[in-house]
Amino acid sequence: KRGDDFVSSAVAKSLLDEAAAVRLASVISLGQLALPDSDVLVAVAGRLADLSGDVRKAALEVLQQLVQYNEALLAMIRGHLVNPMSKVRQDALRALGQIADNNPSTIFTLLVHLADHSRSVRRAAVEVLGSRAATAMT
Repeated sequence: KRGDDFVSSAVAKSLLDEAAAVRLASVISLGQLALPDSDVLVAVAGRLADLSGDVRKAALEVLQQLVQYNEALLAMIRGHLVNPMSKVRQDALRALGQIADNNPSTIFTLLVHLADHSRSVRRAAVEVLGSRAATAMT
């Protein structure tokens, strides 16, 4: 049942399991169990740097589903923008673009990553900036 802290906390421990399939199932389950203001969301946000792309994608989907604008969450996402793995930086940029608004700090962060050494990160920054601009025009 949503909001059951005991169950959510128990499932959250599985976010650190060595098997990606278990971490993925945990993220999905927490999306069904956690409340939007739950501390469990901090643990889910930590999976934005998971080695598994499926886990990162599921974490982003759960966060989008449960969180409106939340400065602490945005700070956690920005923290992943310095991850040595380009795929993590790329996914963090996309997460930032989908969760954050068009405030100057978000736009600046996206602009900075236009100079990232990874082509995929630069491309993600361009795509997010483009989608933000298109949204702002409608």
